[in-house]
Amino acid sequence: MSAYFLDANALYKYYQTEAGSTTVQALVGGNPYRCFISEWSLVEFVSTFRSKIAEAGNVSAQESLRAIFLAVYRQLLADVRDTGRFILRPLPTGWRPRAISLILEASILPPNAQRRSLKPGDALQLVAFEDVRRSFPAAQMVTNDQKLLRVCEGLSYPALDPCQQPG
Repeated sequence: MSAYFLDANALYKYYQTEAGSTTVQALVGGNPYRCFISEWSLVEFVSTFRSKIAEAGNVSAQESLRAIFLAVYRQLLADVRDTGRFILRPLPTGWRPRAISLILEASILPPNAQRRSLKPGDALQLVAFEDVRRSFPAAQMVTNDQKLLRVCEGLSYPALDPCQQPG
């Protein structure tokens, strides 16, 4: 049985139909008790919905999206707390130095290497992913974030883009 670490955009795809949703739903459905998310993913998940609501064209659409968000967020919390569909991982002790190191290594320090942009939130996701990999060395990062995928590749971390998978 495989282990997967879903970042916030993969988590969003589980609950809202868009490109890659079928793949994420299949991964989660086929791996009970082996799908991890970080506490930071919950923050980013809420922020993603906030952006979608803000982008809605009119008040009626915004109200509809708010209602959807509340229902989906309640389901997500139940899936963490009650069903065990997702295992919520706290950021490990000492996360800050590692997150800073990842940002430096990816985008500032390599003088001749291909620079990769790493946002602070993605650095937190990687710190949590590294923590999961201590217990599950074959765990894969699941994300559609192309910059994060490039950083995973540079670190030789297994990663899966759900939008590039059949289904």
